[in-house]
Amino acid sequence: HDTIDMQKRGVPTALVASTPFVDLARRNAGYQGIPDLAVVEAPHPIGGVDPKVIRQRAAAMVDKALSALVAQEQAPKSRA
Repeated sequence: HDTIDMQKRGVPTALVASTPFVDLARRNAGYQGIPDLAVVEAPHPIGGVDPKVIRQRAAAMVDKALSALVAQEQAPKSRA
């Protein structure tokens, strides 16, 4: 819920979810009023994977996460 709270406060956010949880993350964001929340998909599994592999996976996701954050920052702000 931290991601949703930050997004509602106007802080650009991107949620990282492993493959089996991406749909759940998007549905939950929609239920919380943020249907367009940026979700960056991480390969599954995460637990029990060699830290070196996790670092490689994370490095491969950085551009997607940064693009999502920059796009939010550049989007016109709605008036509340």
